[in-house]
Amino acid sequence: MTIHRADSLVLLIDVQERLAPAIEGGGQVVQRLELLLHAARRLEVPALASEQYRKGLGLTLATLCEYLPPESPRRSAARASGRSSSAAWSATSVCCRPRST
Repeated sequence: MTIHRADSLVLLIDVQERLAPAIEGGGQVVQRLELLLHAARRLEVPALASEQYRKGLGLTLATLCEYLPPESPRRSAARASGRSSSAAWSATSVCCRPRST
């Protein structure tokens, strides 16, 4: 499968102020996301972000917002339909950790 720039986007999912510190190696993940967003900008691939429960989890990390359009966190990922997306985050690593015995 070939990915075409005109049909693609990068989608950041829940990279929020209070969620990111809970991710093991979160600093490294954020650095890699910055690299991904920088590359997307250079390749002219649009990038969007989604957020959940802003009141409790905060906003998208400020260091990543510089790569996003101002309205990005408020846009629904569904509105970006018709494009292939590359998801760049998952909250499951925070929510579904194995229990230690």
